[in-house]
Amino acid sequence: MDQLQKRHGAHHHDNVKYGYVIFCVSVLYVLIIAFSNFMFMKRWNKRDSPPHSSIWGRLRSVERWWIHIVLWVAIIVGLTFFNIKEPIEQSLTIIKRLGRLAFCIVPLDVLLVIRPSLLTNSYLELITLHKWFSRVIIATSFAHGLGFCVKWILQGVFWSKVLAVKNFLGVLTIVPALALLVISARPVRERMYRLFYVWHNVVVVLFLVPMFWHARPGVSDFILLLVVMLVFQLYQKLSSVHAVGSIQIVDHGSSSLQMLRIQKPTYFPSTWLAGSHVRLSYPMSDVKYWLFPSHPYTIASIPEDRTIDLVVRKGLQFQVFSSLSYSLSNPHVSLPSLFFETAQNVVILCGGSGISFGAPLLRELQTRSNRSVKLVWCISNKNDLFVLNELNITLSVEVYVTREVDRNELGKHFDEQADSLLTNDEAFEMRTLDQDLINSSADQADKLASSKEKIDLRFGRPDLNSIFTNLVSTESSDNHWVIACGPQAMIDEASQWSRSQGVLFFSEHYGF
Repeated sequence: MDQLQKRHGAHHHDNVKYGYVIFCVSVLYVLIIAFSNFMFMKRWNKRDSPPHSSIWGRLRSVERWWIHIVLWVAIIVGLTFFNIKEPIEQSLTIIKRLGRLAFCIVPLDVLLVIRPSLLTNSYLELITLHKWFSRVIIATSFAHGLGFCVKWILQGVFWSKVLAVKNFLGVLTIVPALALLVISARPVRERMYRLFYVWHNVVVVLFLVPMFWHARPGVSDFILLLVVMLVFQLYQKLSSVHAVGSIQIVDHGSSSLQMLRIQKPTYFPSTWLAGSHVRLSYPMSDVKYWLFPSHPYTIASIPEDRTIDLVVRKGLQFQVFSSLSYSLSNPHVSLPSLFFETAQNVVILCGGSGISFGAPLLRELQTRSNRSVKLVWCISNKNDLFVLNELNITLSVEVYVTREVDRNELGKHFDEQADSLLTNDEAFEMRTLDQDLINSSADQADKLASSKEKIDLRFGRPDLNSIFTNLVSTESSDNHWVIACGPQAMIDEASQWSRSQGVLFFSEHYGF
């Protein structure tokens, strides 16, 4: 009996020990990312240019998220089988350890999406890593549950074990988590984002509440940590939210875009970095504020403007009505302040509603001396040009109309626009803006005629070598930037060009 108790205690001790080991590894991981980000920004400030090849830059970068995921899978597998000499005989230890390891890295997954980010300049940098890290946790938890199921089937006690209260609590957690894997797939997530968001939050709650009783030995210390983190995130969210009255909707009929013009709330920050975004949602008094996600929109105006302007595509799932009230978050930064202090030569490539990111960058950079900045905007509907006037753009803008859409066909193209701005379709012959084109839309003729000198309108897809030529025309490309914002296809092309030419690159993908 003493020997059996000793062996039973050893199993539990091992599980607890390895849980703390992987938690310590996760703490070390976040410290490396945070410290690397700090050192990278420090070197950038010291050199007046971001270091092109720096170990700190490589350590802080999560652009190649798959490297991080592969590393963590290797850590989980390594700890699972560490000190396991006979896997078959020690299968129970392996199965239990999988569950412990999965749960003890949940705090890391939560930390990745706390906003504002505690690790990097913008929480947006870590979103993709969080998605895949969640999938790793669910897969590891599933392997834990599957191992027990196989063991119980072989022992002929499957139903009695599964239906035992504490074991069944694990089933109640893993089944919705597996469903989340399907719902989080991009094609499903884009079409049913509200369902994904609600289901995601349900899974978070299930990982907290049933796990308190399911996990043996207990994980109350980790659950307490998770509760503290979630309360902190809730505080961050509620302390930065503002009530918004009616929103003015600026809409030019057949345009595929519209503008949301918001009067600045009383305690809204007086300044923010160009390219920052806010999150728009229902009023806090509405139950939908607590159930459904807020929606991020880049601030298309600058702090000196009287209003907060947002540019959005029509036909989105989240519809804004001028007669209703909403809530608005404080701005969340995208580009660090050092970018605006050091950038010398910048070409901004926008697609569709990505003009909301490019326009404030253009206006901010043009106010700084000795800066070269150019904005290239790709649209599929020339009636979107009204946005340039509404945003007070005074510099010349190259506009490429990549596809003409008939007014009666607009509805069915809304969902296609996000990925159709820069395709491999045969390009139209380039041509400059003429008076016939300006007068082609009666409801915008006056607007365009008054500002035609700042619009270089062309048809077809832009040639990247042509629009980026001034970035490589000098001996040094230090502080030369390509900024891309819009659909993924456009970002990928611009990123590939930047890498081949050794030019600095930053992007924001407008999607889910």
